[in-house]
Amino acid sequence: MSLSTLLDTATMAKLFETRDHIRASLIKSARTDGNVNTITLKDDTAYDNDGDVSEDGLVVLVNDCGGFGCLTDVEDANHPGEHIAVGNVLGFPLDGSWRTVQSQVEALFAFVTNDLDGDWELNWRR
Repeated sequence: MSLSTLLDTATMAKLFETRDHIRASLIKSARTDGNVNTITLKDDTAYDNDGDVSEDGLVVLVNDCGGFGCLTDVEDANHPGEHIAVGNVLGFPLDGSWRTVQSQVEALFAFVTNDLDGDWELNWRR
């Protein structure tokens, strides 16, 4: 699915403005050992002292290093009882249903890694 079908015009304009910055960050983090470069969205659940989930979401790793964003599961203020993803991936803000955000992340990955040196793959780990 095309990124332009998933994002509105203003959001697409912001993406084009930040694409070079995002790509520069990925290039700095790229492997030099010939292995595949990975962008991984990994489960990042936090628990309180009673063992209950206090925060649920995903952290974004590039070649297993953090600092590339996170998505948090929050209750939708407009639809109580329903949950959405809120946060950023590779410095790009995203929010919406988890299914929509997953599609946006996949399209964003294809958009920013296009023409980068080396092999890049997107992984989802729960």
